[in-house]
Amino acid sequence: MKKLIRNTLVFLALSLFGCLSAFAYDGDMDEYHEFKEDLALVRDSYVQCVNMVSDENPEKIGGSWQTLEFEAPQTAYVKIDEVAGGFKIKGTHGAYKLDVEVRVKLNQEGDIKYEIKHGKGSNAPGKEIASEVFR
Repeated sequence: MKKLIRNTLVFLALSLFGCLSAFAYDGDMDEYHEFKEDLALVRDSYVQCVNMVSDENPEKIGGSWQTLEFEAPQTAYVKIDEVAGGFKIKGTHGAYKLDVEVRVKLNQEGDIKYEIKHGKGSNAPGKEIASEVFR
């Protein structure tokens, strides 16, 4: 009987540990997706603005935000500032820390390319997400 109770308790403890591990993993994945969504929102808003301006007046690309008429979107985890020809992003969410300068370039075919320069505030998980979003 004692062996049955002990085995049952071990089983319950392992089951509880498995559930907690899965919950922790889901939490990390939530942070990952939320942070990535903020970065993608910034990217997509800027690209939409660049596309509208490049169709009307291609020589304005690389100018100031005022020239592009870009309004940075409201985001939960990142702050966006203007730099010449792009933007600077600073933010943190859970394990993800990012301090990056993104320059936006148009090539001859009209494709958008990103030049990424990380600052000291970026950590490895933040750099990984930035490289995924701005490829």
